[in-house]
Amino acid sequence: MFKEWLLVEEEFAPGATVSVPRSNGTWSDDWKILKYQGRIATVGDGRGATKAIPVDELVKRHRYRRQQLGDRTESEQMQQKIQQYRDQKMKNFNIVGPISNSGRDIVVMDVPGSSRQAFYRSTGFNSHMKGTWLPFDGLMHDGRFAKEAYAKGMNQGDPYYRLGNPRIAQASKLLAKLSLPAGQETEDVNTWLRQNGVTPAIDRMQQQVTSPQPSPRQPRISPSGR
Repeated sequence: MFKEWLLVEEEFAPGATVSVPRSNGTWSDDWKILKYQGRIATVGDGRGATKAIPVDELVKRHRYRRQQLGDRTESEQMQQKIQQYRDQKMKNFNIVGPISNSGRDIVVMDVPGSSRQAFYRSTGFNSHMKGTWLPFDGLMHDGRFAKEAYAKGMNQGDPYYRLGNPRIAQASKLLAKLSLPAGQETEDVNTWLRQNGVTPAIDRMQQQVTSPQPSPRQPRISPSGR
């Protein structure tokens, strides 16, 4: 999915040259993209002829033609672009990871307009959102992922169910586009989170327990003892 998205964004910008099949089964390799309207691309041959082609179909046809021509350069260039894009986004959002725990990949990143946030890539077993990067606040003492806060007061029909708010939802989409590889298994997730700027939920709970409570006010007694 990430490759398809990047191919359209980077390689198929307006003005790019693409291959388009003719009605007789041959190919014309000099059409250019003129504009986009939603998921439809308008292409022209430079001599006044135009065609409207769904973006997904245009990408599929163009890649097939490149394979026919034995063009390996485009594939190598795309891999380089993907890596460059991934590296730049990881730098921009200070993304650290991934690591892995119990089959779930984990990263930490700066959420724009918010703060450092931990995410895990869902297996879909409980959430039915396989592959989605969901926020969590570390591991509890029994090893459970602390994620309840991001579904509190919501049901499954809510657009931010298990995501919490629009900012985190947007960050989740960005992580999905990066197609990050699997992380290395790590047992002490909470220590790793602390080292990367995230306070686990169990730390906050402990702070609340150990914080000194104000002493109850003593009733004031008048000089007369009343």
